[in-house]
Amino acid sequence: MPGSKSITNRALILAALADGEVTLKGALWSEDTQIMAECLQELGFMVNMEPDPAEPCNRTLTIYGNGGAVPPRHGGAAA
Repeated sequence: MPGSKSITNRALILAALADGEVTLKGALWSEDTQIMAECLQELGFMVNMEPDPAEPCNRTLTIYGNGGAVPPRHGGAAA
């Protein structure tokens, strides 16, 4: 991926909408993309974040999409 937080954030959303595992390599790691990944986790998506040994400003992100649905919340009733 190119080093763009806007493209990285769009790719994160598309990965969450996908069905199954999506890996984004070379994703720009900025405050905005960190917040987006954390928001997806708060919604219940599994997001793994690994450093890129070749480029400290990038990450490899693995998102486990739920086929267009937000995962069911655990531990309480839905709002």
